[in-house]
Amino acid sequence: MRSTYLDVIRGLACLQVLMLHLAEAFFPLFATDKIHDNTFGGYIHSSPLYLIYDGYTGVFVFFLLSGYVLTPSFSKDYQPARQFAARWGRLLIPAFMACLLSLVIKWLVVDLDPTMRAAEVSGSVFLKDWWRPELTWANLVHDSFLNALFMGYAETSALFADQYLQSIDTSFVAPLWTLSVEMHGSILLLALISLRKHSRILYGLGLAIACVLFIRTYYILFIIGHLINLQTQNAQHRQNTRTAILFLVTGMTLCFTGETSTLGFLESVCQAGMPLSLDCSGHIQKMIGAILMFYGLLHHKGLKGLLQGRLLEQLGRYSFSIYLVHFPILCGIGSTVVIFAVPLYGAPIGLLIGALATLATTFAIAPYFHHIDQLAMRVSSFLRGPVRTP
Repeated sequence: MRSTYLDVIRGLACLQVLMLHLAEAFFPLFATDKIHDNTFGGYIHSSPLYLIYDGYTGVFVFFLLSGYVLTPSFSKDYQPARQFAARWGRLLIPAFMACLLSLVIKWLVVDLDPTMRAAEVSGSVFLKDWWRPELTWANLVHDSFLNALFMGYAETSALFADQYLQSIDTSFVAPLWTLSVEMHGSILLLALISLRKHSRILYGLGLAIACVLFIRTYYILFIIGHLINLQTQNAQHRQNTRTAILFLVTGMTLCFTGETSTLGFLESVCQAGMPLSLDCSGHIQKMIGAILMFYGLLHHKGLKGLLQGRLLEQLGRYSFSIYLVHFPILCGIGSTVVIFAVPLYGAPIGLLIGALATLATTFAIAPYFHHIDQLAMRVSSFLRGPVRTP
C-alpha cells in the first residue's frame, strides 16, 4: 500500500526526530529543562511547541504506520516465509549502508573527537556519551546485520535482557534501534494475519493474548495500526472532521504533557509487573497520544488537502533516508563545524551554524541515499516473488 499522504505523515514524524536530535546535541536545555526551571527552553519544552521536536512521538507514529501499511500488504500477498525474507532485505541494505556511512565519517574525524569537544560547548550529554563505535569491519557487520535488525540495543529491547545487548552509545547509527522493533513487529503482524487467514476464533484469541503480552512494549503500536487498517477497510464510515479534530487535539495534548507528567492510571500500568516490558513512564501516555493523533490525521479530510505540495511530498519520499543518515552527519559533520565556528563567532552562533550545517548536509545527502533505499525495495520485491493473492 503506497500513499503520498501517508508518506507525508512519515516525513513529518521523521522531522520531529531530526529536530529532537538537533536540540539534544546543540541546544540541550530545550530537551531537558522543564517549566519549573524557569528557563526559555523549559517553557518551550513544557508547551505545545515541543511537538515540533517531539521525536518519541514521531517514532511511535512510524510504528503505527508500519502496522497500518503492512497489514494489507501481508494480507494480499500471503506468503509468510517470502514476506519475512522481503522485509529483512528491505531493512538490511539501508541499515548496512547507513552504518558504512557512519564508519567513514567517524574515521575521517576521529582525531578531532568532534562530539566530545562540541559537548563541552553545548553541555550536551547526548554528544558526550553517544557515537562511540569500534571502527572495525567486524563491528560494522555485527551492528548492521544483528543489532539493527534482530537484537536491538540495551534499554530499547523488550525481548532480550540488557546484559546480552550492546549499548546504544556504541552503535554506528543510534536510530537503528527502531529497525529491530520494525522487524519484530513485522513478524508479529505476519503471525496475526496467518491466524486471521485460518480461523477468526484463533485470530481473536491470538490478538487478545498479544495485546496483554505487549501492552507495555512498542509492539502494541503495530497491533493498533493493524486494527485501524482493518477498521478502515471494513467499516462503512464517513470522515467526521469534528471527531478527527477532537482526536488530534487530545492526542497532541497527551503527547506534550507526557514530557512533564503521566496520568495516574497510566503510571500504575507502567509500574505493574509484566513479562515483557520497557520503562514506559511518560512513553505510554505519548503512545496513546500518538495513536489518537494518527487516527485523527487519517480521518481529517481537510488535512489531506492541506498537507500537500512538492516540499512535503519530497520530505515524505526521502524520510527514511533522512532518518538513517542524519545521526552520523550530526555527530561527525555538524559537531566538527561547531568546534571551528565557536572560536570565530561565539557559542550561540557557532552552535546554530552547526545545526544549520547538519540540516543542509542531511537534506543534500538524503536524495542520493534514496537510491540505496530504492535498491532495497527492488531487492525486497525480488525476495517476495510474484504477487499471489489467495
